[in-house]
Amino acid sequence: MELSRTGRLAALTTAVFFALAGCGGAASTVPQGAMTQSRPHMASTYNSILYVMRYSKYVDMLTYPGLKAIGTFTYPDNRPFGQACPDDLTGSIYFPNSSGQPNAGLLEYADGGTAPIGSLEPTPGHFAVNCAVDPSTGNIAVVLATRAQTSSYVGIYAPGSSHPTKYGYPNLRWYASCRYDSSGNLFVLGETNTYQSVLLELPKGGSKLTKLSLHVKAYITLGFPIQWDGSYITIQSLNLENRILTILRLSVSGSATTVVGKTELRGAAMAVWIQDGNTVITGRYPNHLEGHRNIAFYNYPGGRLRSVFRGLEYKENQILFLAVATLPSDSHKRK
Repeated sequence: MELSRTGRLAALTTAVFFALAGCGGAASTVPQGAMTQSRPHMASTYNSILYVMRYSKYVDMLTYPGLKAIGTFTYPDNRPFGQACPDDLTGSIYFPNSSGQPNAGLLEYADGGTAPIGSLEPTPGHFAVNCAVDPSTGNIAVVLATRAQTSSYVGIYAPGSSHPTKYGYPNLRWYASCRYDSSGNLFVLGETNTYQSVLLELPKGGSKLTKLSLHVKAYITLGFPIQWDGSYITIQSLNLENRILTILRLSVSGSATTVVGKTELRGAAMAVWIQDGNTVITGRYPNHLEGHRNIAFYNYPGGRLRSVFRGLEYKENQILFLAVATLPSDSHKRK
């Protein structure tokens, strides 16, 4: 499906924030090495933690769902970039630390921690854009790209490994995001050389990415990562004119996908994180396009705005980049 001018504008506007995050900075100085994913859950005193990344070097931590501030930390060198991903078993959370800089990968933070405890380095010349943790194996899938967007691919790191298994698909210029479902199937959203959105799947135990049908009327905004809501894979479409973010729920059967429902979030912006299958956490527009500094909570899949959190003290020009919540340690167990 080819993006129209309106669709491209939405994608471009979102991409601008990603591009801005890439201005300056060097790769992380955290020692290289494979992440430790077999560590038991480092239980914090909180049920769950909401990490709020600003367009700056700062990450705020709030209790969830209580929304009490419990700390702030800064990235070692770069601004947050791309989609963070929590590991629901260990409690760790992984942040792409690239800012679009080559040779920068993921940083691992312990549950409630304020300093990185590990790193995962990409192949030379690449940087991490997006990541997902397989709930059944602990594998980490990472979307890896180059500045020229000429050799992007998905790398899957087994627990304790520093060398990924690479997966690519012909004629894709950009791999935008990835997400596992609860069974360990990996879904990847990307774009072809002719600017068509493509949905791919790496079935659990599979050896190659396969293309899924993607017949939707809405224009897919690649800057919003693909999600798994507990039952369906979801993709997003942002309409800047009326400030409505639409979440499309896709049922997958073989190589075919079917839109089984949609959720409209009015006033939503920039970030989407579906928590516990019933709440969407996102940034929210105030009275103007710039400076969306509030965190909004929507019922899902209904889309009704539940509440807006305005308690973070942002300085001028600091905006909400992304909000990601971890789950309690007993929410999911690997099979």
